[in-house]
Amino acid sequence: MSSRLNDIADTVHSKGNRPQFCQHHASLTQNLLMRQVSEALQRAVRHQQSGQFFEAEAVCRQILAALPDQPDTLHLLAIIYAQTKRFAQANDNFRKAITLAPARADFIGNYANALWEQGSIEEAIGYCERSLAINANQAEVLNVLGNALMVQNCHEKAAECFRRALQLRPRYPHALNNLGNALQKMNQTAEAIPCYQQAIELQGDYSEACNNLGQALKNLGRIDEARAQFHKALQLTPNFNQARNNLAEVDSCWLEPLEGKNYSCAVTKRKTLPTCGIATKIMIS
Repeated sequence: MSSRLNDIADTVHSKGNRPQFCQHHASLTQNLLMRQVSEALQRAVRHQQSGQFFEAEAVCRQILAALPDQPDTLHLLAIIYAQTKRFAQANDNFRKAITLAPARADFIGNYANALWEQGSIEEAIGYCERSLAINANQAEVLNVLGNALMVQNCHEKAAECFRRALQLRPRYPHALNNLGNALQKMNQTAEAIPCYQQAIELQGDYSEACNNLGQALKNLGRIDEARAQFHKALQLTPNFNQARNNLAEVDSCWLEPLEGKNYSCAVTKRKTLPTCGIATKIMIS
């Protein structure tokens, strides 16, 4: 942002000392300041969405130097802090933004997401519910609430949240993936598979959904299909350790000595091998 914004802010802050005939000019100056702030904030959002967090943060700080209580800027800065794992600063800025604009459901919902990422599950649920009380039609907040409920092992309630999110936004790959996870936890693995498949159709590079689909296929004994999905997950994300571990569990070299036995027996015996104590997990998003 140019120094022009600071110059205009100085003019606005000192307008009380000007003659009365300058009030109209001060109003015009205020409008110009707001336009400058809007343009600067849009630039900060573009930086943030491009992963240029340092540049986005710098623009936010320039805006706040002129207008310390600008809620949209405080909110964006909080998101940047959360995305860069500076959660104490994120929480502080989220709370400031919410205090200044308590009716902004998006502010509250994004704070809930940051709390969930920090493992503050009860708080995250509370803020999700507060956000949804203001605006119930927020697919993203329903997805966060579902994820938080999954941590509490409330799988049926979580599945309902994901379904509500998908009613609002049918082409929502993360909610589809997470619904699949909830269904797996409820021992409805066959029903989970189409959820993962739809998520992958919508987002072809969704390695977590590929891993989860592989896990579901493995649980149903469809080993060749599961192996293909784990391979695909690793092609998309080479350092995806959970997919690598899951692939190791269905690698053909483990199955060869057990040929002629059904798969359920093979799994039982394979898990007794000391080199196969590998945990498998589904991935939320």
